[in-house]
Amino acid sequence: MSDYIKRKVIRLPFPKSLIDELGVNDCYDCENYLKEKYGELWDKRPGGFDIECTEKRHYLDYIVDYEYGSEAGDWGYVWYLNEEDINKYKPLFDEGEFDYNPNDLRKVAYCWYNCSEAPDYYDPKDITFENI
Repeated sequence: MSDYIKRKVIRLPFPKSLIDELGVNDCYDCENYLKEKYGELWDKRPGGFDIECTEKRHYLDYIVDYEYGSEAGDWGYVWYLNEEDINKYKPLFDEGEFDYNPNDLRKVAYCWYNCSEAPDYYDPKDITFENI
């Protein structure tokens, strides 16, 4: 059943280096590797990782918060991580044991109707993450 989904995530463009290292065709072919590396963190719920497909590209998302059936409508906001955020979330991404630039991590809060791919949110805007 389709409905609105609201998410807060820490987002990383899916690392091409991992696709190349594993010698696979796309990010979904990396899922078994990521499940093995992340263990219980690969549960696609708050406190876990998921691969997100948007209108433009794929991301590796650490899900901070998730709400199905939200009445918030369509919107999205993005922020750069500050030093405190990087210290908090980088160790989680590091468990995947692949190369990435921690400066590519973003805080993303968005809501969309899930009968289609999610809009692409990665470029920062000015709003406070905690207020969403």
